[in-house]
Amino acid sequence: MERAGMETILLLGWMEREVALSYLCKDCVDLPRYSETEAESLWREYRDLVGALPARAATSPPRLDLTSEEKSAAEKFLLPHGQAGNSHIRDVIKVDPLGLVVHQLYMTMAKAREFMDHATARSWCIRQCLAVRPKETKMLNGNFRRNSAEIEIPHREFAVNFQPGNTFGIEELAAHVSATEFAGRTLLWAGYHRAYARIASLQADANERSLLVVLSHDGDYLVAPDSPEPELRDTLLGPRPPLFADFFDERLFLKVNLRKKRYELRIRASVEAVSDDA
Repeated sequence: MERAGMETILLLGWMEREVALSYLCKDCVDLPRYSETEAESLWREYRDLVGALPARAATSPPRLDLTSEEKSAAEKFLLPHGQAGNSHIRDVIKVDPLGLVVHQLYMTMAKAREFMDHATARSWCIRQCLAVRPKETKMLNGNFRRNSAEIEIPHREFAVNFQPGNTFGIEELAAHVSATEFAGRTLLWAGYHRAYARIASLQADANERSLLVVLSHDGDYLVAPDSPEPELRDTLLGPRPPLFADFFDERLFLKVNLRKKRYELRIRASVEAVSDDA
């Protein structure tokens, strides 16, 4: 009988213990269920495997030449960002994604398969990697109360954007594939499932495993000295960072079925008393 849930591969050896055990003990629907002891033992097995890997330079992959069609699409994509002075967007490059460092340590197969249609076509990267969200406002349903809201969203790529003038809006995050350069390495920031679909669809002996990627400053905060996730920062800057290629190395990932999820954007506000030294 086919197992229920979302087929997912986990780069378990790079996860922090609490994250790994949450996946295995709370979200995994495979039978028999993992006990905490079994889950920790499995995590340590993958952790030790990663620790025994040779050190990786993980240097940024070479930039490949864009075709004339790709150059035209890149210029069209970059134009509005340049006109708006949107400095977090830097450039559009073409690289082999297997050498990119990753911060997202899971891959949901059903989501990746959504992008596999014609993934080997010449125009696929232009259509998928340089995608732009429609500008129309989505009407979202939810439960709204004073100082709180639970808003139904179709996927997790939404955020609350606070703006000058005591206003805020709910925005859907960018649709393009993006990466951030840091310390001689390049971090795949967004577009994991599209990148996986592209590589998984190519022949094993393909001469060119290329992906169009928007270079941006989006991930700068994650690898900055004051990163909100210092353990992950240390991993990304360390001698054995996780690479996109590891999603294709059966030694390094664990395949499980995870509980299906829906997403809510939850907003909470409160009034707090703070010291006024003035």
